[in-house]
Amino acid sequence: MVIVFSGLDGAGKSTQIELLLEYLRQQGQRPVYLWVRGEYTPVFSAVKAFVRRLSGGRVVPPSGHSTARTQAMGQPWKRRLWLTLALLDLVLVYGVQVRWWRWRGRSVVL
Repeated sequence: MVIVFSGLDGAGKSTQIELLLEYLRQQGQRPVYLWVRGEYTPVFSAVKAFVRRLSGGRVVPPSGHSTARTQAMGQPWKRRLWLTLALLDLVLVYGVQVRWWRWRGRSVVL
């Protein structure tokens, strides 16, 4: 099964997720928990960190509003490339990783 939680900050999602994971474990399952948000998946975050280290932060400035980030994303082709990479990363997570876990019989909590 795949179970997805979504909602406002402070609504109790984390509490319910922990309760659900514990229940599934008590039932003998080995659930997988994955927190997913575009541009913040484990693979995308690792790639950003690697590129930041290589370039000294010039190519991919830190997240948040800044002059450096505005300049780095100032050209339309860069914004399109960034969006394309973020979407491909989500396709990798949902289309491959989650399906792999399901194929192996694991419950996935997102």
